[in-house]
Amino acid sequence: MQQQTDQRDLQRLILLGVPEEARQALPRPVAEKVVAVLPSLHTSNPSPAEVLKAVAPTIEQVERQGEEALLLEVRERGVGGLDQVLNLLQEGRLQYVLVPWHLREKVWRCPDGWVGTSAQAVQLHCSGQPLEEVELKQVLPKLAAQFGSRLEFVRFET
Repeated sequence: MQQQTDQRDLQRLILLGVPEEARQALPRPVAEKVVAVLPSLHTSNPSPAEVLKAVAPTIEQVERQGEEALLLEVRERGVGGLDQVLNLLQEGRLQYVLVPWHLREKVWRCPDGWVGTSAQAVQLHCSGQPLEEVELKQVLPKLAAQFGSRLEFVRFET
């Protein structure tokens, strides 16, 4: 099981119908990834849809807890404000970028890819080149990847 979790880069596990003795027998690296243990399904050979239906509420709960922890850390040690975040991101100085799930902001981009919240600010970087107004949600994944930041969409308000 440890080999499978390593090969598939599994970060969290939900065990379904596993007795406590079996859970305790897991190798430590695997056991540390267990986020929930649920009872067995009433079917001997459940379909993938039945399994998903059984674990979906737990997946949602675990995701929300992870988001809450990230948001707490950002509130304590992070930076905020779209201008500041975009500048720091493009300087390669952010590890995580937390983004609201329903991102609607638009930004300006110059041909070399530099992005900012105002045409005037971006024009200073672009030296008279033509600017393009784009949706932030369209350019943010590429920016995060380009500058080595992890992008996390969260459902809670940032």
